[in-house]
Amino acid sequence: MYLKTFSPLTFLFLFLIPALVFGQERPETIIIPVSSLGEVNETRKQILQNTLEEQLKRYFKLVSQERFLKAQESAFEELDYEDCTEEQCIMLIQEMLQVENAFNLQLIVEGQDTQLSLNWRTLDEKRKATDICRGCDTFELNNRIELLVEKIIKDSSAYPFVENEKQNELKEVRSKKEIKSAEKTDEDQENALKENYFKKFYDERKHLGLIGFSSGTINFERTGTNDSTHVKSLNYTGFNLGYRFYIRGKISLSFSYDGLSLGSVDYYDEDEANEDDESIQIRTSGSLHKFGLGTEYHWYFTRWDLYAGGGIASYFASADYQDKDLKEYQFSDNDTKLIFLIGFDYNFMNNMSMNLEYQSLLGSTKSKEITNSEIIHQQELPRFVTFRFGYNFN
Repeated sequence: MYLKTFSPLTFLFLFLIPALVFGQERPETIIIPVSSLGEVNETRKQILQNTLEEQLKRYFKLVSQERFLKAQESAFEELDYEDCTEEQCIMLIQEMLQVENAFNLQLIVEGQDTQLSLNWRTLDEKRKATDICRGCDTFELNNRIELLVEKIIKDSSAYPFVENEKQNELKEVRSKKEIKSAEKTDEDQENALKENYFKKFYDERKHLGLIGFSSGTINFERTGTNDSTHVKSLNYTGFNLGYRFYIRGKISLSFSYDGLSLGSVDYYDEDEANEDDESIQIRTSGSLHKFGLGTEYHWYFTRWDLYAGGGIASYFASADYQDKDLKEYQFSDNDTKLIFLIGFDYNFMNNMSMNLEYQSLLGSTKSKEITNSEIIHQQELPRFVTFRFGYNFN
């Protein structure tokens, strides 16, 4: 049962696949050792031979030196010495090896001048490319060999494998250009789609509902005293609810509510007063509530919506905390003031938005007492930072 199943696979791998692979190989070529007339040392010959082989590897599969030498010996045995001219011997070696192509580089040196002659023999024709180099060293001759190889095969209409090589390179270049062009086209189309989407989005949306995190701070100015109960700031955290109504174009009205709880109390001289304690207070409670009504002007940059505005806000703040000696401190304040706000929305293509906003109530500081503290504190008005997510709808 296994033999019947395996036989077709064996046939495919042993016969068809090798045939396809070898059918795509480059043609073989013989490279005759460099010949010379004039004074050329063996080191220079070998360097130039290596360069020639390296260049021809781009287009041909090279016959090994061992195969070439064996065929050369057989050719010498078959032909008489008088009859074995260079051309006849090379043709006989090609027939023995069944190789259509043969290359030979000849150097003719006279004084400081060198002529390079590259011969390409096939079974049907012979081609030659020459160059003269005046006062050239070995490395300059190397460069000339590269040019000769390019020169002798540039007329490749009679040699499809060379044409295919160039066509493949050209196809690869074109393919890269097409891919790059397609990527650019896709990017342009995507950008155009975004532009159209958000243009319509900003034109048609009317409402934005917001919910998220909020933090509020009430700061106190330093009065010059070193009293360890001198409060630096009251820090609140909690949530924010917001709503924005777009009147027309780039103008909007907004309402927001912050419901915050007291998280910590910071002091100006906390480090000096508490070498062994993390904080002077051991218990905190309190809240900060704010109601705000404002108007904003917007600047649209595709996904980004930057805005700034102002309005009016009322707040109610309280703080109740206890120090390590169980001494109680209370603070309370409420007021209605003008407010400045600035922020941005980052809009997604599903009507969702991500918002960051800063709000500061406007006004001068005011003197406030904190129960059981001997210091008259100079209180600044609250400031708020909110991070929210929102949903836009018509």
